[in-house]
Amino acid sequence: MTFRGISGYSLELITGKNGCKYIRKISPNIMKNSRLIFQCGKLREWAHSSVRVPRVLSDGFTTEGFYFYEMEYIKAKNAAQLLKDIMYPNKVDTVVWDGFEDRITQYLSSGGYSFSNFEQRNIALLVDLKFTSLLSANQHIFIALGQQDLYTKLSSLSSLSSIYKINYTPLEDTNSATPSKGHGDMSLGNILVLEDGLCFVDLDRHYLDVYPYLADSLKLTFDLESSHSLLIESETSSLTHSVVSASRTSNLIRKIESCIHIDPLLLNRCLLVEALRVLPYKYMTNLDCSHTLAYIINKASVNH
Repeated sequence: MTFRGISGYSLELITGKNGCKYIRKISPNIMKNSRLIFQCGKLREWAHSSVRVPRVLSDGFTTEGFYFYEMEYIKAKNAAQLLKDIMYPNKVDTVVWDGFEDRITQYLSSGGYSFSNFEQRNIALLVDLKFTSLLSANQHIFIALGQQDLYTKLSSLSSLSSIYKINYTPLEDTNSATPSKGHGDMSLGNILVLEDGLCFVDLDRHYLDVYPYLADSLKLTFDLESSHSLLIESETSSLTHSVVSASRTSNLIRKIESCIHIDPLLLNRCLLVEALRVLPYKYMTNLDCSHTLAYIINKASVNH
């Protein structure tokens, strides 16, 4: 069985000679080898941590020069599939979902800290750079979707880092962030929900990797607010999933936001960047992007 993820990598479910199943993940071309090599290396590093990840079995290159690695197959629903079950009341297990909420909040809060004035300015600068880069790279998408006005509005937003130099009340400078490892792509689809805990898959880089728990909190908050992973898992309407999932995820969003000790204006811009990061995937895979555009419009409407 072979299927392809939204980022273009192929995954094959293979049954070995001993009857055990495993997953082979393959790069679609040589240009994308480096990302997969990084991911495999990160999985091997995390194998020695307290967070469960699939065990890497082997890796190498195909005859065409495409990198691949093989990992253990873990049969479990991801958190997006679990949330989708809420659409069917006779299937949903609220105890399992509540357990997921507790475990993911515990993971994110384990890196709980406040940011100093300097750190928030540094974050704002990183966000500004990423925001500008994404707008430039995605300009053709806004044009193709008839969203030139939205693109112009986004381009006119003020620089956060310059705003903070003038109007900023620093938070208490305690327990500041230090560089360490985070998931890097903390979406519901990348979290397997097991009976005895969670298993993280598809580890990646994030432009805020120097603040790992913040990066993971931002990515997951966006995923919950926008129903991005939920829409990928299902074929029903954006509106239906938005309403149903919001009733179940609002509590988790509040818990996660309690772990994000940054200025609300900066938080809003961070979430806007997360939406811009996934817009190309939705557009290129012909998924309905109207919900993501609505999310972007909402975040862009905040007064700066």
